[in-house]
Amino acid sequence: NTTLPRPTGALQAKQLMVRASGSDATILQSLDFSLPAGAMLTVLGPSGSGKSTLARVLAGALAPTRGELALDGAALHQYADAVRGPATGYLPQDVQLHSGSIAHNIARQWGGTEALSDEDNAQVIAAAKLAAAHELITSLPKGYDTLLGSGPDTHTLSGGQLQRIALARAVFGNLSLVILDEPNSQLDAEGEAALEGCLHALRERRATVVVVTHRPHLIELSSHVLVLRAGQTEQFGPREQVRQWMIQRNQAAMKNRASHADISSAK
Repeated sequence: NTTLPRPTGALQAKQLMVRASGSDATILQSLDFSLPAGAMLTVLGPSGSGKSTLARVLAGALAPTRGELALDGAALHQYADAVRGPATGYLPQDVQLHSGSIAHNIARQWGGTEALSDEDNAQVIAAAKLAAAHELITSLPKGYDTLLGSGPDTHTLSGGQLQRIALARAVFGNLSLVILDEPNSQLDAEGEAALEGCLHALRERRATVVVVTHRPHLIELSSHVLVLRAGQTEQFGPREQVRQWMIQRNQAAMKNRASHADISSAK
């Protein structure tokens, strides 16, 4: 069998559609967009607009019902898992770490007990530093060897700590594509600043980054913006083009509210 090489991260969605499992309900419908390698896309939209479903599809965790998602022009399913997996980072909205050490979690070696190789150790520490989680981890009594899970020697982490370590796992290795679903949902101001630094570094490394968020300020770091509503594209394009559309939309909404208020007061 022919093995495709590691992708550069150029991403294209064609008529992407996803139905809910065991239902005719459509979660995503007729999505079309393309990103060059090294781009950063911010995905905005109200709750229920399909943002997390899109993140799962982009990460390869969910197959589309119809349409195609392509990396470097080849459909996602054409890549061997051994090629696409190490080149893809994914931080889901529902953060879960596995039983085992923090180091094994970051290295994506689920349930691993054997010592990591020197190369993996170096990449684990590099990923933790990129996610600004290194000092957090080394402050724990057993550092990177801290065990997570439910056993007697395990350590319980806060929501913010979990999210920082899961971010390190998402940026582990030599990545072409990174998908982050609400990566700042449990972060304090320090964690927020660390996330922005991480996003800057990923862009400098020419990784293609997709960030799903409710917080529009991340637009400032983006090259492109996708706005979803009811599973469909409300707006997509370069950052400044979508920003101007958002400004005009907000101004129109304010005028509409003011007009309704004037009518109500006149009654």
